[in-house]
Order: sequence, then structure tokens, then C-alpha cells
Amino acid sequence: MTFYMKPPRGNIALHILHKCVKQRFEFLSTLEDGKMEIPEDFQYLIDGTPMDRAGHFLLRLLSLSSTSFSQFFLKKETSLFVNRLNKLNYTEVTNMLKILYKHIQETMQLMTDSSLDYCKFLQTLKHICKDLLKREKIFHTFNDIHSENCSDFVDDFPFTMCLPLVRTREVELSYGECIVPCGKWKEFLKIIFELHLQFGMRHLHTTGCFQQALDDFRIYHLGKELGRSFPKQININIETTSRPSSVMTSTQQINFPPCMRHLYQTLHSRHRLSHEARRQFTLFLKDAGMPIEEALTFWEKEYSKNREGCKSGCTHSWQKDARRYRYSIRHMYGLEGGRYTYRVATCNAMQDHTLRVDKVIDFLE
Repeated sequence: MTFYMKPPRGNIALHILHKCVKQRFEFLSTLEDGKMEIPEDFQYLIDGTPMDRAGHFLLRLLSLSSTSFSQFFLKKETSLFVNRLNKLNYTEVTNMLKILYKHIQETMQLMTDSSLDYCKFLQTLKHICKDLLKREKIFHTFNDIHSENCSDFVDDFPFTMCLPLVRTREVELSYGECIVPCGKWKEFLKIIFELHLQFGMRHLHTTGCFQQALDDFRIYHLGKELGRSFPKQININIETTSRPSSVMTSTQQINFPPCMRHLYQTLHSRHRLSHEARRQFTLFLKDAGMPIEEALTFWEKEYSKNREGCKSGCTHSWQKDARRYRYSIRHMYGLEGGRYTYRVATCNAMQDHTLRVDKVIDFLE
């Protein structure tokens, strides 16, 4: 069984990809209350195969189109994971954990711009796999007669990895660690899987992969087709014009809120913004979906030009201070420093900031 740590490699015919995604989508829609009905044609749902992984990763990408679709995807994929886990014997669980351990090592070696929280999560998950792989624990826990109330084996895990168990008081806490008995290990693996999906979706959103994928008309039309067949209570919002790019169009600028449109017009005319204005506009573009690569290109284009009518006395330029600006932009995207998730200020916070006399000039100049 796979944790979907790595996407598949190779080529796939477009009509096969459509069938793969549709079959998985329809199958997930039928999952209710832990019950799983296997369709007659399930060749694209065989666990761990390239088709299974292709369907999962493309649906994960498309789930970023709306909050309701993201929630649907998390809930249904986790439910599928639980159903599969309950049918594994100790040998199959051992193989799953070994593959997961290997994929974590490979992922950590390739990571260059992941968040600090995700790095810590992977490091912790690696230790968990190593601990659970002890033969006596696997053999004892993952069999048909093992009770959920059993506590013959216990392990200590960080409480942040067990929040649902802490919330329902199913585990004990000791110095920031959860003491999880073996009867709760299947539930613990379910929590870990859901956390992994959340981190993966957050990473896709940060890098702007969703809008980049929609630039491919084949993926765009697939998303539109799913949107037409999706339940009415869940929205799939597949649009290609919602993401600002390094080359702004008049349509995109019209859709900006007035404060951000003013900042863009000021930047476009003066080719400079004050520190706080530049910070808020960068965060706005990030939250609107601009990928880090395009953000760097956008600011390089503006700050490489000569200042015109800027009264702030700024003497910086991209040619002279590129390293400083690159670090600042990557920091706001959560890729440098403490790797925090920054958000643009709310309207109320923006108004409060600009209405203070000592801040008006700093924001608008």
C-alpha cells in the first residue's frame, strides 16, 4: 500500500489519463461511512500501481480549485486509506512501511524549498517508520484478532502528530509526547496519512503548480469535465485567468481590490514601492496564486528600471541588491528564514495601518 509520497514517472496516453482520473473520482464519490464498493472495472485503482498514483496526484492537484473539493479529497482519500489498511496483514504492513521509509529518505534528499514544518514532519515520520518496523510489534498489532483496547506495546509520538487522539482523550500525554498503545496504531497511521496529504496540498498551493497545470489545455478541459459532473453542493472552480502573472494584463488589474490596484499603478509608474507597501503587495500576489518564479521575474522587471517620481529617497535597484530582494521575496513565500506562512493584511488591518498619520506616507510613497 502506498502513502503517495512520490508521483509516478513516465508517459501516459491522454485518454487513459482521463479514464484513470474519472474512475478514481467516481469511486471516491461512492465511499460513505467507511464502506467501499469495488467497481467491476477497477484496473486504475489497483493499489500502488502507476495508474493508481497518477489518478491520486492529478485529483490532488485539481482539488486546489475550491475549499469544498479539498475537503472532499482529504476525507475520501483518507477513508480509502483506512479501508485498504484494514485488509493488510503484518507482512504487507511491513512492506508498506519499508517503502514509505525509502520514499521519505529520497524526498528529503531532493527538498530545497519545502517548509520547515514539513521537514520536521518527514523527519518524525521517518523515526516512526523505523520504530514500527520492529518485527514483534508488527506481528502483534496487524492481525485479525488484535483488539483496539490492547496496550501490550506502547510508543511515544509528538503530540502534534496525534491531535485527534488528544482531542478525544484516547491517549495520555507526558512532556509533550503522546503515549499511544498498539490498539490505536491503525488510527495513528490514518492521522499521519491525512497530515501528509495536507502538507502536500499546501506545498502545491505555495508553488503555484495548480495554475501552471491549467495552462495546459488538456488538464484544463479535464478539470472542467469533472466540474460538470461534480455534485452541486461542491464547487470545482477551474479558471485560467485568476492567477496574476509576471506580465500583468488590464483584466487582471481590474479584478484587484482598490488598495492593491493603487499599489500596482504606483509601482508601474515609479518602479518602486516603500517597504511595507512592497511587502503587502508581494503577499497579495502570493495569496492570489502567483508562483515564486513569476514573483521573482515580476519584481526584477520593475526594480531593474530607473526610479521615476519616487519621493522615498530609495537608492536600491535589482542590479545592485538582487540577492537582498530575492531573499526577501522567498522569505515572504515561506521558503527562507523561519519558513512561516505569511498572509496579506485584511482590509480592516490595512485601513487601520494607512489611517495612522505616521504610516500614511510610508505606505503610499
